[in-house]
Amino acid sequence: MFLRLVYQSFHRQRRSKLLAGIAVALGVAVATAMVAVATDIGDKLNRELRAFGANIIVRPVEDTLTVRVGGMILGVFEETDFEQVEIDLEPGDSLVLLTDGLIEAPESGGKRPGLPRVLDALVRARELTAQRQAESLTADVLERGTAQVHDDMTTFILKRP
Repeated sequence: MFLRLVYQSFHRQRRSKLLAGIAVALGVAVATAMVAVATDIGDKLNRELRAFGANIIVRPVEDTLTVRVGGMILGVFEETDFEQVEIDLEPGDSLVLLTDGLIEAPESGGKRPGLPRVLDALVRARELTAQRQAESLTADVLERGTAQVHDDMTTFILKRP
């Protein structure tokens, strides 16, 4: 009896049931693809940040930059405990905090040079004021990149006089 009702239900309105099935299948496919892409991007960013770091200290007398990674990504979880760290900034040192939009911005050829480009720009601008360092970094990423901005590009720089 039940199978007969199901058969008759599908038999009567085949076209609308077929369209509904296709819509559900497409919706599941798109949702699955979005989750896969988001997971892949998050994994790549996590690997890059672990390799180089998210907190950057620029020292005017050194040719290299100290980069340290740690902690949780901000704004992902409602309640998260963060490690508290003290950093001694020497005169002329800058502490650079930035969003992934600066790191992930593609160049005009489509290549994503990542954090090395950011570190190179910061080394070239290390003698400037904090404001000028941020402007120089953003300008460098935009000049070498494509005409489109795909993510936020936020830089926060503290510089000890």
